[in-house]
Amino acid sequence: MIKLKPYPIFFQFLDWVLRPVMRFISGAFFEAPQETHRWNVHPLPYEYREAINYDIDAPVEGVYEGFLGKSHGGILFHFPIFGGWKKYSVLEATRINQNDVWHIGWFGENEDGSLYDFHVSRLPLKDSRVRMLKGPEGVTTKFFAIDEHGAQIELHVVGEGSIGDGGEFSRIRLL
Repeated sequence: MIKLKPYPIFFQFLDWVLRPVMRFISGAFFEAPQETHRWNVHPLPYEYREAINYDIDAPVEGVYEGFLGKSHGGILFHFPIFGGWKKYSVLEATRINQNDVWHIGWFGENEDGSLYDFHVSRLPLKDSRVRMLKGPEGVTTKFFAIDEHGAQIELHVVGEGSIGDGGEFSRIRLL
């Protein structure tokens, strides 16, 4: 089981204040903005990797080939208007009831099998779908879902798109 700390109200307020800024830096004013920030991501110890059931996670191949290379470039990967990551996958948690809360987690796996960036979002999700950015080319991001009690739930890739395409998934939350 993966345990998360409660998400402080101060950071919830800060997220709300930053929504217009996040819309601006996406260049896609009519899409749901990127919501992930350093303060709402919880790093996990690497030994938690062994608790992940890989039969029900959702691996996504990286596609980004821009100037940031295989790095995040600090926060620049969240700035599509400055060449950051734009492509995303739509992930769906299965067996979610209408009032259930769940969280999305991830870690990257390089071509050589090395792992990095093992995190889970503290932002609660109530809809069954979420958009997540695709990482750099040569990196597979392994996404997983946990319920509010820390138990893993099944996750599937159900679509993809690009920030600014105004497609069918553009109103789904982007974490």
